[in-house]
Amino acid sequence: MSGPMEAKVLPRRGAAVAGMKSINRAMASLQREGNWRGASHLLQVLASILLTPDVVTFNSAVSSFRSDKRWRQSMEQLRAMESVQIRRDVITINSAISCCQGVAEFQELPAVAGNTSQSKDETTWLQALELLSTLAFMNMRPSLISCSACSSACASAVAWEAAVQLLDERSNDICINAVLSACASSVQWEAALEILSSWQGLANTISFNIVVSSCSKSSQWQLALSTFDSLSSRGVQPTTVTYAAVISVLERMSLWQPALAVLEESRHCADVVTYGSAIDACLGAWRASAALLDTMACRRVIPDFGCCRGVLLSVENAGHWRKVVEIGHALCHQSLYSQETANSHSIAAAQRRSEWHCVLQTFELGSPESREKTRNLGLAACEEGSCWQLALTILSDASAADVFAYTSVIGACAKAAHWQAALATLQAMVAAAVRPNTVTCNSLVDAMASSSGQWQRALSFLSGLAQLEVQSDEITWTSAIRACESCSEWQWSIALLDGMSAWNIMPNIVSYASVVRACRWSDAWSCALALMERMAAQTIQADILFCNMLLSLLAKAEQWRLACEFLATMAWNQMEPDETSWATVADVGKESSQWRVALGALSGCRAAATPLNAQLHTAAVSAAADASEWRTAMRVWSSSSLARENERSVGAAAFAFQEGARWLPALELLRDDGLQPSAWSLNAAITASSRSSQWAASIQLLEDFRRARIEDDIFAHTAAVDACGRSSEVARALQLFASMEGRQLLADESAFNVAVAAC
Repeated sequence: MSGPMEAKVLPRRGAAVAGMKSINRAMASLQREGNWRGASHLLQVLASILLTPDVVTFNSAVSSFRSDKRWRQSMEQLRAMESVQIRRDVITINSAISCCQGVAEFQELPAVAGNTSQSKDETTWLQALELLSTLAFMNMRPSLISCSACSSACASAVAWEAAVQLLDERSNDICINAVLSACASSVQWEAALEILSSWQGLANTISFNIVVSSCSKSSQWQLALSTFDSLSSRGVQPTTVTYAAVISVLERMSLWQPALAVLEESRHCADVVTYGSAIDACLGAWRASAALLDTMACRRVIPDFGCCRGVLLSVENAGHWRKVVEIGHALCHQSLYSQETANSHSIAAAQRRSEWHCVLQTFELGSPESREKTRNLGLAACEEGSCWQLALTILSDASAADVFAYTSVIGACAKAAHWQAALATLQAMVAAAVRPNTVTCNSLVDAMASSSGQWQRALSFLSGLAQLEVQSDEITWTSAIRACESCSEWQWSIALLDGMSAWNIMPNIVSYASVVRACRWSDAWSCALALMERMAAQTIQADILFCNMLLSLLAKAEQWRLACEFLATMAWNQMEPDETSWATVADVGKESSQWRVALGALSGCRAAATPLNAQLHTAAVSAAADASEWRTAMRVWSSSSLARENERSVGAAAFAFQEGARWLPALELLRDDGLQPSAWSLNAAITASSRSSQWAASIQLLEDFRRARIEDDIFAHTAAVDACGRSSEVARALQLFASMEGRQLLADESAFNVAVAAC
């Protein structure tokens, strides 16, 4: 109130004398001031002196409630008019409906459970519709103000369907915009587009802004662009809000090029918000994002924190840490960004490229205050780069380190296998009253597991975790199992696996794999096989890598029967063996002199349509050759281009030709331009030629040794001498035998015997 209440409100005794004109003038003054409390008090005074207000008094009182949207008080006055039998007119109804438009009376509502803002909005728009229907019931024609206010009430309550029903021939641009707002709030972009198309004669810039924003929120960027493009054809001038809404939807869809095109069109009115949306749209195009900063400087638009952060994030995501340093320095020089935050961006950019030395370089370039704030990032870089000594230096320079800092240092020591430094760091951590967590202890156990011979220390630390009040997890136990694995302590590995169950810690596939590797080094293959049953009981599904590890263990132990059975079990458990599985079985067949097993693995791999590899063919060829099944070996070798292109397979095939005295195929094999001969394959070919009495071929193969820059040996010369002797080429045999001394080859008893036999 502009003055004391007594200056506005008449005393009780004088109210009856002054008459209604004075009362209405006082009420009108209160209405103009928006003093709804004074209007309510005046009505109470009139009721206390038994003076009945007229319709003008009530209209002024209800209108005073519009300033603060006191819709409940306006409803009370309407009921009071009805109780004293005063007929409400259009002004009364319009004022009451206006009170329901954009309700703000939330702070004085009673705190009732479930009384949310949504329920209040629903009450107001329903009340507004009820008041509008009252006009028709009283044979009064609703005014444009009534419809506009009711539409706005529906828009505030997101009652878009009710708002649409209020549109008629008397609607103006205010009504249209209120209905469009209701549709936009309800994410009804289709209805908003339809209304804009049907009432385009009344649509203005605000109307288009609402529709564009509605399409933007629904990620309908094509419709947002088409609506934006139709502005010029309808003679509507876009505003900053219009441009910002279009760029915003393009930013969400990462369409940075159309966003830049819209920004260029808005250059006469673009503000920092518009540029900010465009920069966010260029998150994946750092050059365009950085160029926008220069554009803002040219157009004298001062970037805010969001713009600077968006540019630095864009460059950071691209991993260009030097560019981040350059831009960050320029922004800090203009007092637009803090140096500490800019350093964080540059460190993160270097981390994305795994350039840990650059991370540390950026960290060291910062001020002492900056290094203190980005210390954990620098320590994380040390951990990733295994720079344990630098990590210790950074930690020693820190004024106060947290658990993350200590954990990073211990992790760096673990990656460098320096368990002593890791243990000393943990001791310093406890002395500094920083409580270690599970990750910290896991890193220390991992450091001991990475260091040879520290399995006992790892087990001792694991048993002492209770003193540190740290809860172990499956990673802790698995790291301890790895420590036992490195020392082939398979018994302790199994004991730790049992301990996990005792502590209700479920082992994972990595835990079991570590135990299997420990058994592999100790030939405890039977214990490794028993683990499969435990995994099945714990519903842990073995993967193909784990199964191949078990097959390799059986192959090392030459347990070819069990390997074949395990391979069949994999198929029964709906796990398809891969090429490594079949090749391992073929290897165990070869090493166990079971050439049929090797050939069976090759056939099974083909039947399962599994991609073949050279290892499988080589094992099959070698197994057949070792068993003197040279025809089978040659058939397998010639059936696959993979085998013909593999050096070991070529050697195995040459050995098979040697056993079958097939010198001509051996020569053809070595003359293949796509193959690189080896000492093994050349020796086998010379032996095949020797057994076939092909002395010329043997001598030619010796020349092949020299051309391939392979050091010839005593076996090759002995075979060539034998070939000349079998062909009665005594002179050549003696000449070859004599040349052995010139090549510094020491003739053994076998060589002398062959030379004597040649004579």
